[in-house]
Amino acid sequence: MDTLPENPSPRRRALRIALKAGKWLAIFTGVVLMLVVLINLRDADPGPETKALAEVVPSSVPDAQNAFLALIGFDAPAGVDPVDDGARIVRELANETANDPTGAQRVARMEKALHEKAPPDGRLKFAGDASTLCDPIDKPCISARTGNSADLQALRMANAELVARYLAVQSMPMYVNTSVPDAYSTMAPMGNWGPTRRLLMTQALENALTGKEQDALAFLDADIALWRRVLASGAGMLDEMIAVRMFGADVALLSELIALPSFDV
Repeated sequence: MDTLPENPSPRRRALRIALKAGKWLAIFTGVVLMLVVLINLRDADPGPETKALAEVVPSSVPDAQNAFLALIGFDAPAGVDPVDDGARIVRELANETANDPTGAQRVARMEKALHEKAPPDGRLKFAGDASTLCDPIDKPCISARTGNSADLQALRMANAELVARYLAVQSMPMYVNTSVPDAYSTMAPMGNWGPTRRLLMTQALENALTGKEQDALAFLDADIALWRRVLASGAGMLDEMIAVRMFGADVALLSELIALPSFDV
């Protein structure tokens, strides 16, 4: 007498289903990969708009008039033109970007530089404690004022070349970011122009408190004009974020000065 086949156990049925699903998944994955390869064998040429975005057009602005280069090379060694040094840094960054598109090597180098006690290659370093200087975005400068005119004058003399460089940047008529599009090519205040600017803002506050309102207003007028040029340049988000912060600090200090009872507007 014939016997009926034994029903497979639930475990065997589950295993059989899993094997079939795996086989069809492998077939489906292979077909998809083959389609991707076939589609990309003949990529279409990028359109003119795409090519235009990728092309780096040399700036027509003379280097000597470009505040971007002066800020990039701001802490160049004593006696070295910051603009020339900034142009050199931009060229080197362009080469590094081509060889290190992810930025990993540059990030490692910058982290190492942050831990160095002295700036490399004899670059200028701000002398003094910048945390004691005016930063109206952080807190009102008048209430945070420390020291006296003599201390401020000594600090300014100790940083005479950096002060002269920042005042020269204010007089430059243009701001054009000439670097290749890259997150690490920016004029962020890591080259001592940030502390130097705070020193000059503290000097403007001191001038306003000692009857030299016109000197204070002249500095703020030139500084506001500088950061407005950066904002109007279309240099990119990072530069514009820095400019908004600097512009806001100028306006905040100006507001403090106008609120002084002794300030003659």
